[in-house]
Amino acid sequence: MLHVVEDAAKDDALMLLEWKLQSITARLLSGDRTGAIELVRTGVEHGPLSCNREAVLLELLFTSAAAMAGEPELPQWWTDHLRDKVDPLIPGIANLVTSFAGSGMTRVDDARAVADSPQSSDALRFAAYAALCQYYLKTDNADALRAAAKEGYELCVKLTTVRPGEPVGFTYTMAWYFMVGATVNCLLAGIEPQRSEFITHKLLEAASAASTHSGWQLDATASWCIGVQRLLDGETDLAARDYEAFAASVTPALLAVGWGLRDTLGRWQRSNAPYYRAASNEASTPARGYRFHDGLAAFLLGPGAKNPGPMPAWMHTMFAHARVLDGTITAAEACASLPDEAADLNLPGPRAARRHLDASAAGDAEALLAAGLELRSVGYRGACPPRLRRV
Repeated sequence: MLHVVEDAAKDDALMLLEWKLQSITARLLSGDRTGAIELVRTGVEHGPLSCNREAVLLELLFTSAAAMAGEPELPQWWTDHLRDKVDPLIPGIANLVTSFAGSGMTRVDDARAVADSPQSSDALRFAAYAALCQYYLKTDNADALRAAAKEGYELCVKLTTVRPGEPVGFTYTMAWYFMVGATVNCLLAGIEPQRSEFITHKLLEAASAASTHSGWQLDATASWCIGVQRLLDGETDLAARDYEAFAASVTPALLAVGWGLRDTLGRWQRSNAPYYRAASNEASTPARGYRFHDGLAAFLLGPGAKNPGPMPAWMHTMFAHARVLDGTITAAEACASLPDEAADLNLPGPRAARRHLDASAAGDAEALLAAGLELRSVGYRGACPPRLRRV
């Protein structure tokens, strides 16, 4: 069908942009990344994929960046285009686009510049806030994560209350990604877990009512966010099924909209977590069930993926704590395995996990009770002793 409308599209500039967007997306969904990249290159040759005119240009820019995300090294013609044609429009947007799509690391000054620029659209601001939340989680900056999430939440509230009917189109897509990402970031960090969960449910309600966002996006959102909440509640078997449902509904479609949720950890560490596809003949219920550590690894890396080597201190702490809860290692062994920087964490959730490890290793009953209460307060109920969970 796209080939049928190609000739007609050439006579209409806006239709041609939409044709390019849909054609690139179709190739990504079919697994033809080479064809998608070739379409991006021909598009770049005909003019800048800027963001200062039609909204479709911004979506085309992010989708094009997603097509490049799987490349071992970004093509020079693409980096030149971003530097020379796109970045001058809104300084910082080049790095934001590449980091958002998973092909580069976030430079916090660039993301902040886009968020604060009066030239930025609401969609760009949502993308910037999402990148900032990811960055601050990685760098163990609880206050900055809380502030970035708050800014994004307030923008969403403003759009849905002051301007009824907003957000729509690509602004809605970016708002959707921000809300999902920020919710998960806050849950992992142990920051306002109740508020984060409430926001997620509200977002799901909005997605259910939006016909253009009620397919795989709704399924993936529900599976991913409910999965992490169940994981932190200690319901690891149910969480594992949520991750499998998420992976089954996503396929390459997330790449086509510019931000693969499955690549959360990959963007932090420049690694490529493989897709997980459950075989059709596999039983729906795991034979032996998932350990807490397995569930945590599945959430961060995708079901079936293996843990990476180097990782941020807060994440190292969470993995070590999960292994202690599973009985794989002792608390003393876990404490000895942690890097020096894990001794003073700022994120409430991982910090509570570290205190729980220290109290367990020391055999201090009073400190262990206090640490269990702290774990519950940050939303890590699955890590609490059973008696505390019922309090």
